[in-house]
This record gives sequence, C-alpha cells and structure tokens, in this order.
Amino acid sequence: MVEELRLSHNALTRVNDVSFVMDSLPALSLLDVSDNDIREIPYGALRGYPKLEVLLMARNQISRVSRSEWTPGFFKEALPMSYQYALL
Repeated sequence: MVEELRLSHNALTRVNDVSFVMDSLPALSLLDVSDNDIREIPYGALRGYPKLEVLLMARNQISRVSRSEWTPGFFKEALPMSYQYALL
C-alpha cells in the first residue's frame, strides 16, 4: 500500500488537484505538495483522509487557509510553510 505521495515541483495550484489521487490511497500518511503554486486551502480540502499525518507545503503561495483545516491534532506533524497565511 502507498503511504507517501510526493508531488513537489508539479505546478499544482490547488490542494483539490490531488484529491482524486488521494481518494484511491487509503493508507496515505504523508503528502508532499511543496514547491508548487498552491494559493489557498479551502474548507474540507484535507478532510476524509484519516491516516494523513504529515503535510509538507513549503514554498507555495498560500494566502488563505480555512481555520477548520488546522484544528488541534488534525496532523501529527505540520512542517513550517515559507509564506504567511491568513486564517479564515
């Protein structure tokens, strides 16, 4: 089973761009979307992936993050993002 999905340097603009792949990986525990052009994380974009523990998002253009995506304990490890973001 695939536990890690590394999609850095793929010109992704939305987290939703990878959801169709994530939906077919029930054991996914690490998602790397670093070094893309993601600008926001909309409400619910990362819900429904119970095994997802690590999200790597450094060096994107994130300006908006839905507050619900960052509730305490949602990820065991969230590595620092390089850009400022505003919680909604």
